[in-house]
Amino acid sequence: MTDRLLLFLCLLFFGVIIYYLLFRTPKSDMLFSAESDNEIYSAQEFLEESGIKTYIKNHAQFRIKNYGGLANASLHVIDPADKDRALRILQNRR
Repeated sequence: MTDRLLLFLCLLFFGVIIYYLLFRTPKSDMLFSAESDNEIYSAQEFLEESGIKTYIKNHAQFRIKNYGGLANASLHVIDPADKDRALRILQNRR
């Protein structure tokens, strides 16, 4: 019984690791993440004024509801072709 439980726990642990590596790693369209939603919203507004469409993941309401506030918000480009331009714009903005 103990061996089966240990085997089950090991398989579960490795399953969680594989799931994280496959599905929860940062996406290639992510520009940056921050604890401050204001910083994310400000950058989003600045980029959209420059013609780059973006979206936000894990904004405050989502984080509190689903993660208890433990996740950071992140800003992503809709078109991956805009990523390099967006990063340059944000770097020059600071």
